[in-house]
Amino acid sequence: MVNWTALLGLVHGVHVWKTSRHWIVHVETLYGRSPGELFGLAKNLGDRVARALMSKYGVLLGEGQVGKGYELAVNDPVAKLLSRYFCISTAKRKMDHSPGELEGEIDHLSRDAAVEYLLMPERVKKLEGQVLGLSSQVEDLRSDVQQLLQVLKEAAAPRENRSIPLKDERYIS
Repeated sequence: MVNWTALLGLVHGVHVWKTSRHWIVHVETLYGRSPGELFGLAKNLGDRVARALMSKYGVLLGEGQVGKGYELAVNDPVAKLLSRYFCISTAKRKMDHSPGELEGEIDHLSRDAAVEYLLMPERVKKLEGQVLGLSSQVEDLRSDVQQLLQVLKEAAAPRENRSIPLKDERYIS
């Protein structure tokens, strides 16, 4: 907090802070099946809190916006194991053991990063299909190359009798 103090605490079980220019509604952990569903749940909760603030304090609030510091976390068994020992952080994601959470999780720092992560099983399945298709193509190519080598060996091998018979039964060598 820089140059402001918190005015409120909990409204409908959600943390609310009043700055000189903004009302900040901090939605705690929500659970859902997709990033879109989670954003919808958070937006609905924020809107309910805003209506309560408008009726209680007689203020007029504008349309709510998603703050900059949000995270979309996916409970992950690999993250659960690894986050016991260390944390990993990239520009789009971080793997940690968040305070107050019993599970390790992968935090996605943008909606697109969460969608990319959730699409990973389909991408792996598609890649496996491509690899299987490639392996059959490689087998076909291998048999074609073996046939070509056989023909080349036969053409290059010396023959016992390279004589060509003429019409009058004489031979030329």
